[in-house]
Amino acid sequence: MNLPTVPDLNIDHYEHNAGIFFAETVEVDMSPLYRRFLPLLQERARILDAGCGSGRDAKAFVELGHQVAAFDASPALVGMAERHVGEPIYCLRFQDITWQEQFDGIWACASLLHVPAAELPDVMQGLCKARHLRCRGFPWLGACGPGAAQPAERPDRAPKRATNALSRVNGAYR
Repeated sequence: MNLPTVPDLNIDHYEHNAGIFFAETVEVDMSPLYRRFLPLLQERARILDAGCGSGRDAKAFVELGHQVAAFDASPALVGMAERHVGEPIYCLRFQDITWQEQFDGIWACASLLHVPAAELPDVMQGLCKARHLRCRGFPWLGACGPGAAQPAERPDRAPKRATNALSRVNGAYR
């Protein structure tokens, strides 16, 4: 008997609860976090919304004049986010990103907690490669937040895991 992997369980959870998750998160006011993230970027920055969920943040960044690429691993949420944002959303897992030096900022809010601990260093390396290093691309790593699903691992450990993984990635804080 093959047991589902942690990413499969997370995707399955969102596939079965996409409507509820969308409704509970799409209108959450994230402006206090935006006020901390956006001043670190130039105007009309290129932002990667990594694990975009409902598309709430991608839409806010687009409305503020930024160029946004967004992805999520749940096909159901990708469809809902595309309709909400009015832009294409990629259906990808963190482990599958291949962008190279294309973004001024990475927004990963309440999404990295779904990455298994053993895969987090490679995921962080991929995110760092996606940053446009000449512009000192800035990552925003929020491990827990409003509407977060039941993570496969303890959410109180996710911020420490992400920080530890990021600190091991060469060039993470240029």
